Amino acid sequence: MNQRRSSNNIGRSRGFTLIELLVVIAIISLLASILLPSLNRARDLAKRTVCASNQHHITLAYASYASEYSNYIPVGYWSTKQFNYPIYLAGGPGFVMFGNLYLADLMPEPKVFYCPTNTTDIGACFDTDRNRWPPGSGGHTRAGYGSRPEVNWRYSKRVHLYELGSKAVVADFASAAGHVNDRHKDGVNAGYGDGAVSWVARSLLDEDFEQITGGPFSGANNIHIENIWETFDEQH
Repeated sequence: MNQRRSSNNIGRSRGFTLIELLVVIAIISLLASILLPSLNRARDLAKRTVCASNQHHITLAYASYASEYSNYIPVGYWSTKQFNYPIYLAGGPGFVMFGNLYLADLMPEPKVFYCPTNTTDIGACFDTDRNRWPPGSGGHTRAGYGSRPEVNWRYSKRVHLYELGSKAVVADFASAAGHVNDRHKDGVNAGYGDGAVSWVARSLLDEDFEQITGGPFSGANNIHIENIWETFDEQH
């Protein structure tokens, strides 16, 4: 009898007890708490790298544009120095600034104009209801980056690449702290006239961010935008 009962138990699997399940869950939770921050950092670093690559491609497009157009490049701003990211302005001038790279067929992949970390500032994301692609298909089209606010595009389009030398010509949109918060948060990528791209720590910009007040495009903030771009220059 005992021998039969023993043979009947052979091959049966014992289920987990509640305590064992709780231990397994606790171990998984502990491992997740250890690994997730590292995974998040790796993800953010990967997006920062893609953003830097985008800006490098834009600097190359500027160089190609300069070779075709007597060394001129389409950088600048519209009305105030915070307004330095248009591609196409509906109901007015049409293609401006970054839009000239598009017209010259120097940006075959439009997502190069947009930082991959930005998912909340939909007015500067690729092909949203507030930011149509292709340009001219309805409403304004804005880049996700800012061009160097060197000249007021309404009055002057004449900026030579050689005049800028190794200064920043494109950067993550940084007209106010909120835009940086929508992207990398702790810093900004900046691309330079010689093709280099540098990471600029947020701490170097906060003093000017704190001084930016008033409406989104206030002429009173021009001096702070100039300071921010000078900081980009210094970090080359």
